Amino acid sequence: MATIIPYLAVQDKQCREAFEFYKDAVGGKLDFVRLGDSPGNDDKPDADLIMHVALTGPVNLYGCDNVMGGTITPGDNVRVCYVGTVAEITSAFTKLSVGGKVRHELESTFFGTYGDLTDKYGFGWMLQADKED
Repeated sequence: MATIIPYLAVQDKQCREAFEFYKDAVGGKLDFVRLGDSPGNDDKPDADLIMHVALTGPVNLYGCDNVMGGTITPGDNVRVCYVGTVAEITSAFTKLSVGGKVRHELESTFFGTYGDLTDKYGFGWMLQADKED
C-alpha cells in the first residue's frame, strides 16, 4: 500500500543530528544511508553526508543533507515523498508531471526506483519504490 511521508532537506550538514533529535522526541527507528554508501562515492569528500534517512515507528519522517546542492531556505526544504510499488509511483509520476517540471526522471537505482519533480502548483514530489529482494 502506498503512503505519503514528509521529506526534510536539512542544511549545514546537520541531518544526522536533527534526526537523532526527532527520534529522541517521538521514538522510532533510524536508518541512515550516507552518500558514500552509493556506488562510486565511498572516497568522495562528502561521503559522510546523509543521502537518505528514514525515521519509522509511531511517526514516519524522511530526510537528507543537502546532497543536491543549492541553497535551502525555510519553506522550500520540505517535499512530499510518495512511497509505493513501481506501478503506483509510475502512474503518479506520469500524472503529477503534467504541467510541472521533472527534476529527475523515474529510473531504477541501487536502492530501488526513484524520480522527483515539481508539480504545476510548485510543490516538490519525490516518488520511490524500494528495491525488491
